[in-house]
Amino acid sequence: MSASRPQSWRRVAVDAGIAAAAIGLGFLFFSPFERHTPVALRALRFLLFVGVTGVISRKAGRRWALVFVFGWLAIGATFHAWWTHAHGIELLRPEPRERYYRARGWPWPEDAGS
Repeated sequence: MSASRPQSWRRVAVDAGIAAAAIGLGFLFFSPFERHTPVALRALRFLLFVGVTGVISRKAGRRWALVFVFGWLAIGATFHAWWTHAHGIELLRPEPRERYYRARGWPWPEDAGS
């Protein structure tokens, strides 16, 4: 075993922690947009994002792991801005709510009773 091996796993853990914090903040801010997304799918996204970040950190280094983390967050935020604008929905709130539900393919609560 080399002396640098424990250090490299610490780096991977720190990079995975950065990814977890970044996606956690994303979940915090965008949770109103994910109200009807299954919890299992949200958990899977979280685990995949953190896991892939750890693999990239281990294989390619911290720089590429952070490029992955912040690059995907930038892509996601850009797509979110485009998608909400294209569907006539506010950027930071899922309003008007009925239009948002229809754009996501979710049933509108008033439709369930009829």
